Amino acid sequence: SAAGATLFENCEFEASSTDAMTVIGGEPVVTGCTFANSNPGIDLYAGTSARLVSSNTFEPQIYHAAAAWAGAIADLVNQNTFTPRPDGRYNAIRVRQSTLLESTTWPVPPTDFVYQFENDHDLTIAGDNNPVLRLQPGSVVKFWDDSRIKVGSGGLPGGLIADGVTFTSLRDDTGGDTDGTATAPAPSNWEFLHMSVDADADSCRFTECSFLYGGQNGAGMVVVDGGKPWFDHCWFAGAVTGLAVRNSGTLPDVRFSTFSACTNGLNATSNGRAHLVNCCFENNNAYGVLAAAYSDNYGSLDARDCWWGSVDGPGGMGPGTGDAVSANVLIAPWATEPACERIVGIDPPPLAIETLQIHDPAPNPFNPMTSVRLELPDPVPVRAEVFDILGRRVRVLVAGTILESGIHTLTWDGRDDRGRRQGSGVYLFRITAGSAAATRRVMMVK
Repeated sequence: SAAGATLFENCEFEASSTDAMTVIGGEPVVTGCTFANSNPGIDLYAGTSARLVSSNTFEPQIYHAAAAWAGAIADLVNQNTFTPRPDGRYNAIRVRQSTLLESTTWPVPPTDFVYQFENDHDLTIAGDNNPVLRLQPGSVVKFWDDSRIKVGSGGLPGGLIADGVTFTSLRDDTGGDTDGTATAPAPSNWEFLHMSVDADADSCRFTECSFLYGGQNGAGMVVVDGGKPWFDHCWFAGAVTGLAVRNSGTLPDVRFSTFSACTNGLNATSNGRAHLVNCCFENNNAYGVLAAAYSDNYGSLDARDCWWGSVDGPGGMGPGTGDAVSANVLIAPWATEPACERIVGIDPPPLAIETLQIHDPAPNPFNPMTSVRLELPDPVPVRAEVFDILGRRVRVLVAGTILESGIHTLTWDGRDDRGRRQGSGVYLFRITAGSAAATRRVMMVK
């Protein structure tokens, strides 16, 4: 229908066992309405505009609050108010099967909400205008079973840019108990993020992202079939294969990133390579890096200056007791400390990197609290978060606040964002200050 041809104003939609409102195409006006106790409140199919869906209140629902295709998410979330269920269950904005043809930025989900893909619901980002989906810091995106994001398709380019985003299983309670069960997440709970041969090389960038529990059907959790996507300070954990690099000419740039608790951290096949800079491979069950034989005359995959979980280097084809490497991998010299935890600047002003100080946590080990001291030469935005060893965000200490120059102390009391005491084990402080970033590990003991 034409814009405004369908009008709902100051209406109440309640107690529907299915969609309280289903919109298949057009540009309806829905304003000042209340949606409550339905499954979900509103469902916007592909091609539907949410430009005139505004000033509505979505109260707690039976299941998800709302569903929409990728092109309607931004208006739906930005222009309406969402109230989570008080029990913390099912609080999600569900993403419908979609092909994104134009660029868009999804806002951070409403407080206590996540974005969720259902089984067999794909998002394809591809079009003549090189569409790019941008995801904002603090967003949690959950997947279930045969759900995936595909970047580039059918000869058409696309891009995906994410900063501080967690991509994980529906069963992971990061961001809330979205599936409403006590079932723990496991490897291969969902499929993958796929950078195809058509993905735009300059529009696939991931900074401080966590990738967890994906890689269904033997694929990698993140699959790169072409181009040079950028991964900086990212975590790949809990998958059969964290990162799969396939095809000649494929060369993702992977910097200061951690691969842990996977069967294989990185798997390179069909002459695929990765540019690895100071990465960490720890506690992977089979291989930190597994590389098939190369026939492109460029030699082995270069994994030098990486940390393998032991000062004596990698195991397998390596001489040490750390994570195993296969043949066809260059390893020497290797790092003798976690290389991914070094401070690194991303296109920084030289003065800021020379004078910025992010100190080690103290006390360490700790119970019940520990602190990190920052010395800032200039006012800069600071983000400080605590993750567990699998890369799941536990606590946000500072959420992008601009801190003045001087000395600042950031303290963690061993609790998550919901006030729950965490168990003993290794945790990671991930801190960005301006254009610098660092990771520090601490151990909680009880």
